[in-house]
Amino acid sequence: MTDSLDGPEKASDRPSESTHEPLNLITDHINAILAVFGMAWTVGLYIAFPFPTTIPLFVGAAVCLSGWTLCAWLKIAFSILRSKQFSTTFAHCLGFVPPAEQVPPLQPTVSGVPDKFFIAASLYNSEAIFGDWSRELLKLTAHLGEENTFISIYESNSNDTTKSLLEKFRTTLDTNGIGHRIVMEDQSYRWWPYGTAPERIQLIADARNMALEPLQSANATVRLEDHDAYAKVIFLNDIFFSYESIVRLIATRLDGDTSLPPNYDLACAMDYGASGLYDTWVARDTCGTPMRAFWPYAKDKPSIERIERELPFQVAACWNGAVVFPTQPFLYRGPATANEEEKSRLGKRGWKMIDLPSYPGSRVSPPLTKPIKFRKSAIDACDHSECFLFSYDLHRYHNTPDRPPRIYMNPSVKVAYDQEWFRWHNFVLRIGLVRWWVVHFHPDKKVPEKVLADIDVWLTSGDGIPESITSDIEKIPKTKIVQLSSAGANSALKGKLMQSDKAKKQIFICNASGIHAFSIPQYIIAQIVNLFTYNQTSTYLCRKDSHWPSKEELSKAVDPQQKTDVTHISMYGKTAGMLGYGAIGRETARLLKAHNCKIIAANSSGTKRGDDGYIIPGTGDADGSIPTTWYSTTDEKSFGEFLSNCDILVASLPSTPATQFLLKTKHFKMMKEKSVFVNVGRGDLARSDDILAALDSDQGLHGAALDVTDPEPLPDGHPLFTHPRVIITPHASGDFLGYQNAAADLMIANVKRAKETGKPFNIVDPVKGY
Repeated sequence: MTDSLDGPEKASDRPSESTHEPLNLITDHINAILAVFGMAWTVGLYIAFPFPTTIPLFVGAAVCLSGWTLCAWLKIAFSILRSKQFSTTFAHCLGFVPPAEQVPPLQPTVSGVPDKFFIAASLYNSEAIFGDWSRELLKLTAHLGEENTFISIYESNSNDTTKSLLEKFRTTLDTNGIGHRIVMEDQSYRWWPYGTAPERIQLIADARNMALEPLQSANATVRLEDHDAYAKVIFLNDIFFSYESIVRLIATRLDGDTSLPPNYDLACAMDYGASGLYDTWVARDTCGTPMRAFWPYAKDKPSIERIERELPFQVAACWNGAVVFPTQPFLYRGPATANEEEKSRLGKRGWKMIDLPSYPGSRVSPPLTKPIKFRKSAIDACDHSECFLFSYDLHRYHNTPDRPPRIYMNPSVKVAYDQEWFRWHNFVLRIGLVRWWVVHFHPDKKVPEKVLADIDVWLTSGDGIPESITSDIEKIPKTKIVQLSSAGANSALKGKLMQSDKAKKQIFICNASGIHAFSIPQYIIAQIVNLFTYNQTSTYLCRKDSHWPSKEELSKAVDPQQKTDVTHISMYGKTAGMLGYGAIGRETARLLKAHNCKIIAANSSGTKRGDDGYIIPGTGDADGSIPTTWYSTTDEKSFGEFLSNCDILVASLPSTPATQFLLKTKHFKMMKEKSVFVNVGRGDLARSDDILAALDSDQGLHGAALDVTDPEPLPDGHPLFTHPRVIITPHASGDFLGYQNAAADLMIANVKRAKETGKPFNIVDPVKGY
C-alpha cells in the first residue's frame, strides 16, 4: 500500500499506435485482391476469346486502377469522417447536441504551474462498474499527468469481487507510477434497522472521510512543498463515466472565459439511473427547491435554457455522482495559522487568506471549523444525506459578505449507475429527434400551423386549445390528449373546438385534479384557523394603527353590534363536511382528521366512492375510508342532514348545471352555531348576497373564506370585501412555486398511462363537466 502523496517515478511513455493503421491494412487487402482479380481477368480473357491482345490487358489494367482509386477514396473519406468539422455538421443535422469541447485543455492556474489532483472514492459491491471505472480513471490520470494525481480509495463490507479487483488495480497503479492509497475493511454496512437512518448516514459519511484522510493527515508537510499542494479533489461515486467528461467538469465555469482558472467551490455532474436524475434528494436549485428527476430537471427558465445548451448553471446544493472542489476548506491547517513561507506559497496559488473563526453550533448545525467533513444531521435537526450537508456546510463556510458560494451543475457531464443508462444519456439522448419530450416554447408564443398536424398531446391553461391557434379538429388529426393546468374544465368544454362530435370522440380533455394537493388543502386549513381565531382582523388592526388592540377593540372590529364573542374556537372535535370529495376534498379530509376533526362527505350519489384519478404519493384518501358518513346532494333531506352536522363546510365543487347556486341562505342557516364556510371550487356555487345574508343573520354563518366568488372578480366596493368575518382571496389558493412543473408531471404521467391502458387520468366527462 502506497501511503505517500508523492507516487513513484512516472512510468516511461508508452508508444502510441497509428490511428490510420487499421485503414492501411484494409486498403492493402483491397489492392491485393483487385490486383489478383485483374490479372486473372486478363489471362482468362486472353485464353478464352480470340480478342486482340490489347483488350484484356486494358480491362485488367482498369480493374487494378479501380482498386487503387477505390482505396484512395476510402482514405479521403475516412479523413473527412474523422474531421471535427464534418462530425459536428453531421451531428447537428441529426439534432445531436455535443459538448462544446470533448476534451478541453487543462485550465490555466494563477501560478502557471499545473494543478495537482486528489482523486477520492468510497466503493461498495462495485464489480459491475469496476472494469470501466478503473479504465477511465487511468485515462484521466494520464491526461492530468500521473505525477499530478493521487488516488485514494476506501472500500468496506463488499460481498462480491470488489476487494480482489482493487488488489489488481493497486498493482496497476504501482506499475504506472501513480501515487495511491487503497484501504479495504469491513467497518460499515449498507442496511439499517428501522429508525436508525442517521447512524447509517454517519457511517457513509465516515467512509467518505476515510477516502479524504490521506489529503488531510499529510497536509502539514504537503503544503510546505513548493508546487506540491493538491489544489482540487475529484470525488467519484461507483459510476460509469468517461475521462473526457471529468476533464470538462474540472473546467466548469459560468462565464466561459477560459483564460482564467475556474472559480467554483463545488462543481457537480448530472447522474442518472432508471428513474431519471438520481441524486434529487441532494440537488437543490438556487431557491432551495429539490430538482426533478425528469426533464427539464430545474424549475426556473434561465437554468432550463442553460441545461438545453449543456452549459453549467448555479444551484444551492448538488453531488450527483462526480464532483470537483478546491481542497482549501477541507485541510486541517488553515492560512491563518500558516507561517510566512506558507502564506507566500498560498498567495501564488491565488488562495484567499481567510480562516473563519470557530463559533458555537446552533441546534441545527455543529460548530463550523476547518476542515469541512462529511457528517450527519444534528440529533434534533431534520435528517439529510451527508452529501446535502456537504453543500450546506460550503454555504456556511463561503457565504461571506463579499460573495455567496459558487456551486454549479454541469449538464455536459453525464454519469450513470448503469452502463445502459450511461450510453442512453451520453449518446442516444443527445440526438434531438430522440428527445421527443423536450418542450420548446415558440419564440412568439404561437404554434406554427405547419406543426399542428403532428401534435399528439397539448399542455394548456384551463381554457384548452385557444381559438387563435385552431378551432378546426381537421387541423389536429393526431391530437389525443389536451392536458389542462386547472381543475376546472368548463371553459375548455365550451370552446368552439369541442363543440364538434368528432372532437369529443377523438380528444381526451384531462383536468389537473390531483396536483392541487400541494396547495389548496393547506390554504383551507389556514383559513379555518383564521376564521376561528380572528387572525385576519387582529392583523388588520395591528397594521392599520401600529397599536396592540384590546379584546374589546377586536370584538368591536369583528362585530360592531357586539353580538360575537371573540374567544378563539378550537378545531378539535369539530365536524367537517366535505362538499365535493375529489382530490382536494380527500387531502383536506386527511389533514383535518389529523386535527381530530370528524369527517363527513356529500356527493351526488350519497355513496362511498374511491378515487382512480391522479394521486400524488402520500396525499389524499384513495379508498374513501376517512368520511364516517356519506350524504347525497340530490336528496334534499339527506343534504339537509349533512349541513346540520357541519361546524365546517368545505366546498371544492366544479361549476356544472347541477352545482350552480346549489347553496342558498336557507342551507347556511341549517349549519351549526358558529360554523364557517370555505369555498375553493367555483364561485357560482352560492350567490354573494346569500352568503352576506347568512353572515348577518342571527342564525347563520360565523365566517366565510372565499377564494372564488359570484360574480368573479367581485366588483370594486362589494360589501364582501369589508365584512369583518369574511376573508377574500383572488382565486389564488391553487398557485404554488412549481405549479406548471407539477402540471407537466401530470401530463407525462397521463401519456404513460394512455400508452399502458388506452386512457389517461382525469378524463373530463363532456356531459357532466367534470
